Amino acid sequence: MAESFKEFCERARHPKDSLFANLFLNPLALRMAYCIKKYSLKITPNQVSLTRLFILSSIILLLLFLAPMFELRILYLIIAILFYFVLLTDWLDGAIARGLNKTSKKGEFLDAIADRTSIIIFFVVIISVGLFTKNNFLVFGGVLLFVLKTFNLMVISKVFYYNLIPTKQMSTDERYKDKNMFKIFGGEDASKMGIGGVVAILDKLNKYLKIKRWNPQIIQPELYSFIIILPLLLIFFRLETIAVYLLSILVILYTIFFARRIKTLFKSYSFSSKP
Repeated sequence: MAESFKEFCERARHPKDSLFANLFLNPLALRMAYCIKKYSLKITPNQVSLTRLFILSSIILLLLFLAPMFELRILYLIIAILFYFVLLTDWLDGAIARGLNKTSKKGEFLDAIADRTSIIIFFVVIISVGLFTKNNFLVFGGVLLFVLKTFNLMVISKVFYYNLIPTKQMSTDERYKDKNMFKIFGGEDASKMGIGGVVAILDKLNKYLKIKRWNPQIIQPELYSFIIILPLLLIFFRLETIAVYLLSILVILYTIFFARRIKTLFKSYSFSSKP
């Protein structure tokens, strides 16, 4: 007997997910994953991740440079739509992997690499909007964040290289709970900057709303829709001033965040000689 869509969803979706994902990603991603299973389409989670990494992200980055170069406002709307598909494919590869029992370490690795391109896109959005609006603060701010992020990754790679954190395989939940991993990947510094307070407010809100499948956390869909899609739409609708103020605030906040993160790394770990 063929598996029903409802039965497939129970296996393919997260028990709880973000509000944005529940409203705008899961309905389409789960149906697409179910069709792939139902019609035995030769589409794998890794292929979806590679599409996000090499096709969608590459087109977005190209258009972000073309938009200010030719002063084409419409390109920012196209980029916002394409970035929605970046988020959608992120949820789709997971739904396929869980629904078809095709989870793998390689898939987790490709998915993680593809996810990192979104932060690069964010930096380029800042630079692109800065060029479009002729705002030098945003141009230099985007470059600064790219440099800080790169330096941060260099430090983290050395932390791994010198075996200063556990090297065992961890699930996502284990990584969030591990104290060393929490420090290294900025969770502690994010909490100090007020993210924990926002999450606490969302958690209290859901006690009244009682949305069963809502995980009241600030995760990728909410974050990237706010820092990437929203500024692009503001530019398209000729609300440049609001977009510039929003991105300027984000530049300042992310600069503080990366600076704190780097400080935490150097403060928390002793870089002795490799054994």
